[in-house]
Amino acid sequence: MTRREARPEGRDIPAGPGTPVEVLPGVWRWADPNGGDRCGTALATPDGLVLVDPPALEDGARRLLEGAAGPVRHVALTRARLISLAQPFGDSGAAVWTPGVPGPLPGGLAVCQLPAGPTERWHVAGAGAAGGQDGEPEEVALFWAPAGDGLLITGDCLPVVGQTPVYREGEAPPPAAYADLIRALLAMDPGTLAPAHQAPPAPEVVQATGYAAHVGTSFHRRRAAPVEGPRFLIPQATRVLEETLLGPVVLRRAVPGEASRGAEGEAPWLADPFACIRCGRATTPAVRTCGGPLIPRLCPDCRGVRRTQPPALRVMACAGGCCTRVGARAVLSAVRQAAAAEGLRESIDVVPVSCLGECGIGPLVGVATAGGEEPAGAAAFRVARRTRVEQFAETEDEELDADSERVLDRFTALVQPGEAPELVERLAASLRGQGAGGTEPAAPAPGKGPSRAPGLAPDS
Repeated sequence: MTRREARPEGRDIPAGPGTPVEVLPGVWRWADPNGGDRCGTALATPDGLVLVDPPALEDGARRLLEGAAGPVRHVALTRARLISLAQPFGDSGAAVWTPGVPGPLPGGLAVCQLPAGPTERWHVAGAGAAGGQDGEPEEVALFWAPAGDGLLITGDCLPVVGQTPVYREGEAPPPAAYADLIRALLAMDPGTLAPAHQAPPAPEVVQATGYAAHVGTSFHRRRAAPVEGPRFLIPQATRVLEETLLGPVVLRRAVPGEASRGAEGEAPWLADPFACIRCGRATTPAVRTCGGPLIPRLCPDCRGVRRTQPPALRVMACAGGCCTRVGARAVLSAVRQAAAAEGLRESIDVVPVSCLGECGIGPLVGVATAGGEEPAGAAAFRVARRTRVEQFAETEDEELDADSERVLDRFTALVQPGEAPELVERLAASLRGQGAGGTEPAAPAPGKGPSRAPGLAPDS
C-alpha cells in the first residue's frame, strides 16, 4: 500500500503531525495537529474534494492537500454535533452535510444508519426507523465504494487503538447495543475502515485481544484479526469487525472516588486485564489460559479491603481465551455496568475466573455468597436457561458428561451480555430479602460446602 503526504507536483514535502497522507488512491488521512486521537478523511470525488469529520488543518497542510486534490468543495459529518469541525471550511464556501440534512450526499457517499441506542448520546436511527428528536439519525457512518474495496468511514461510535476497535466501558452504549452497532457496520461489507478516532498502537490493547497469547505466530495470522498495520487505515475491515463483535476489547477507567487516589487529572483508559476488577485502577493481571488475554484481578489495595470486607456476592465469569472469543469480556462488562446502575458496586464483585473446562458452552457465569453458596435469584436464573444448553449440545452433537453437569450445577452457560440486567435484578432482589431479614434461601452448590469457586484467578 502506497502512503505519501499530499503535495503539489514537483515538490517533496516532509510529512509531520497534521500532514495529510495519501493512504489509498484519492484518499487522504491526517491526525489532529493539536493532539488527541481524532483523524480526518479527505476524498477526491467527482463532486470535488470532500472532507469527513475533519480536525484542524493548518494552513500549510491545507495548501498541500488542495494542491494535490483541488479545493475543498464539501464537508460531510457523521453527526451534527461536530459542526464546529466544518466551520473553517464552510466559511470559505464549502457545502456542509450532516445527518438530518435533506438531499443526497456529495461524491457518491452512502449512509450507514446505526441502530438506536438507549441514551441521547447514542440515540441514532436504524434503517427506516425514527431516531433523533426530529426523527432523523443522530450519528451515521459513511461508505465510499470506489476506495479500499469499500471504504467505511466511522465517527465517534467506533474508537480504535492501532488496528483494534475498543469498547470504552461507561462511555459506549451497553454491550448488547454495541454489538448491534457492529452488526450494522458489518452489513455494509466494508473492505477498509477509516475511523474518526484512531490512536497509535498500544501493547496493552494488543494483549487484551481474544488471541493475545498467539500474537506474532502463524496461528494468529490464520485465525485472528490483525493487530498491526498502517497508522491511518484498517484493512481487512470485515475480519476486524467480526472479531470485535465476538470478543470486544474492553477499556475501563477508575471509578469516581478511586481515580483521585492516583495521578492528578482524568483517569486513563486501561485495557481490561490491566484494571482492578473492583476499582478500575491499574494493577498487574493474573495468568492467561486457552490462548487468550491475561485475567484481571484486584489491585493490592482492594485485595486488602476484600480480605476483611468481602462483598455480599461474587459474580464469576470464565475469562479464558475460548470464552473471551465468544463474548465473555462483554458479559463481564455488562454485569459490572448493571450492578453499578442498581447501586450495588460495593455489594457485588464481578470476578473473572480461569478456564472451567467447558469451553464449548461458554460464556459461563456463576454467583456465590461470601460463604460459597448460590443465592436463590442466581439459581433461578441458571435453571431457567438449562434447556437451551441441552438444545445447544444436541444441535452441536456435544455430550454433557459428568464434568459438564458439575459445572452446570453452579454456572449458567451460554450467557449473553443482554441478560446481565436480568441477572443483576434477581441478585438485587436476593440481597433485599437478606438485608430485610427475609427468608429467601441461598441454594448451596450440590456436593460442595463453602469454598473458593472453581477456576478462580489467583489473588482475585
